[in-house]
Amino acid sequence: LDVGVGVPLVSVKLTGTSTLTNGSGVVTRLAEGGGTFSGLGDISAQAKYRFKRFGTELNDTGGIAVLVNSHLPTGSRDNLRGLGITRTLIAGVASGAIGRIRPHVNGGFEYWSKGIQVPVNYATGATEEARHQIQYAAGVEVEASPKLTLMVTFIGRHIQGAGQVGFATDTTGLPAGITASESAVALGDGIRKIIAAPGLKVNLTGKMLLSVHALATMKNDGLEPKVTPVASLDLTF
Repeated sequence: LDVGVGVPLVSVKLTGTSTLTNGSGVVTRLAEGGGTFSGLGDISAQAKYRFKRFGTELNDTGGIAVLVNSHLPTGSRDNLRGLGITRTLIAGVASGAIGRIRPHVNGGFEYWSKGIQVPVNYATGATEEARHQIQYAAGVEVEASPKLTLMVTFIGRHIQGAGQVGFATDTTGLPAGITASESAVALGDGIRKIIAAPGLKVNLTGKMLLSVHALATMKNDGLEPKVTPVASLDLTF
């Protein structure tokens, strides 16, 4: 049985530009803005119970476990540090070993305490609800040396209900002189994401572990980030 609590400190930097262009291609109005928001994110509490062991206590080669992970709405939704809802994931986890190769897989369903309304038409104010999520992942680790492990993981998720990003053209309710406007909005379809995460883990000294990964998007129906580097330093007591 493993239990843990995660307290994330999040810093979000956001910049944006909005323009209004007339039929001749001339920009008649321009607005720019941005800011940096730092503080507490959504705190998580996790419990994992392994009910099937592979191998022995001295030669632990994995097993089958059940995982429960709950995220609490402690981060500010207005400042993009949280979603403002409670999310609870129930998942199955399996891992094994074949020599120096360790495959692993997991999958589960995340329940949201309430849905998130996303706009699909700014002219009418219509919205669609995004609620609940399916998560899954599979990967493999290779022990390249006693202190170096290479790995690659594929991470997928499906947000149900709404959230895909697209463009909508409005022709009603516009100011005088404007015949149509085009806006980026969320469509009434869920978001599907698949991310590849190659990386490595290095045992620096004693029980200090350095992990370095790169998150690369393979499929994303929402806002698509560039390649995201991730590094972490773990110290076990």
